[in-house]
Amino acid sequence: MMGPDRVDVDFYIGKLLERFPEHHDAHFKLGAFYEALRYYKRAASAYSRQLTINPNHDRAAERLARVSLVLEAKGDAPISLDELRRGAERKPKRYLPLL
Repeated sequence: MMGPDRVDVDFYIGKLLERFPEHHDAHFKLGAFYEALRYYKRAASAYSRQLTINPNHDRAAERLARVSLVLEAKGDAPISLDELRRGAERKPKRYLPLL
C-alpha cells in the first residue's frame, strides 16, 4: 500500500487497535492518515468509529464533517442525516451549515 519512504501507519495503528479496540484516539489518527491519502470513505469510517468511542472528540467531529463535505461533492456522503442532526444539537456552529 505504501512506498518505501513511508511508514505503514494503518498497519501499526491496526495492531494497536487489535490490542486496544476502544483506544481514546487511535481511530482519529487512522482517519487523519486516510484523509491525507485522500481515502475519504476510510477516513469517514475511522472518524465515525472514534465518535462512537468518544462522542466528545471535537477534532474527529470536525474532520468527519469536512470529509463528508468532500464525499458529498463527489455524490457519496458517508454521514447520515440523523448523525448530522445529532451533531447540530451538540455543536450547532459546526454542523448546521452541513444540513
